[in-house]
Amino acid sequence: VKSIVAKTDYPNYEIVIVDDGNLSDSTRRALSDVPYRLESFTEPGHPVNFPFNFSKKANFAFRQARGRHIVLLNDDMEVISEEWLSALIEFTQQPRVGVVGARLLFPDGRIQHVGVVLGVNQGAAHAFHSFPAGFVGYNAYTHVIRNYSAVTAACMATRIDVVEATGGFDERLAIDYNDIDFCLKAIQQGYDVVFTPYAELYHFEGASIRRKVQNPREVELFQQRWSSFVERDPFYNPNLTRTRADFAIDARASGWPSKRSR
Repeated sequence: VKSIVAKTDYPNYEIVIVDDGNLSDSTRRALSDVPYRLESFTEPGHPVNFPFNFSKKANFAFRQARGRHIVLLNDDMEVISEEWLSALIEFTQQPRVGVVGARLLFPDGRIQHVGVVLGVNQGAAHAFHSFPAGFVGYNAYTHVIRNYSAVTAACMATRIDVVEATGGFDERLAIDYNDIDFCLKAIQQGYDVVFTPYAELYHFEGASIRRKVQNPREVELFQQRWSSFVERDPFYNPNLTRTRADFAIDARASGWPSKRSR
């Protein structure tokens, strides 16, 4: 939150902190000199929302927003580029664009997110995950604005009309695939999903917390609903590998190298 206040060059924003009911006194003291609005999100009859449901929390956050443009941010982020918010809003101001994602780095400088590709690693994968931040890669996709089928909700910009058109996040997808599902629903409604490298932030938690086993019900729901995208991501060349996220050529799929007659 302090990095937002210190580094953001776009002035017209409001910070809304959605609290699960466990915001510590030390955190409140640390935020005492920061302008923000606190909204408490707890399940009825429970002091703390447990088990955690990201989709419910995101939908609650959407309802608290006073503006038309909304940026979801995990609590483990730190702003790098001062133009990060301007870069996101640049695209959400375009009626055709429904969702915008940012370039996220681990604290050690490796890539955490530059877009999501479907059908890789039997579901979905972050493109160029864990590659060095300076890695250019296939068609410089780590450093250019482009369309994807999905981006992560760790830092995701959208508009209230897109939320209304899609119905928001599916609360049956409590942990896995909820952001991807939201993006695909936006595409289904005729919107574009955009990645911009000019919105750059650090994403801390993912570097230290191990990935837990996915909920089979959530995996099944996602696979059944979006099997056509998993089988053929329109923003991922079918001649590229489906076992790694580095956009390498799949020689078997592409037929390369071809046999030449002498």
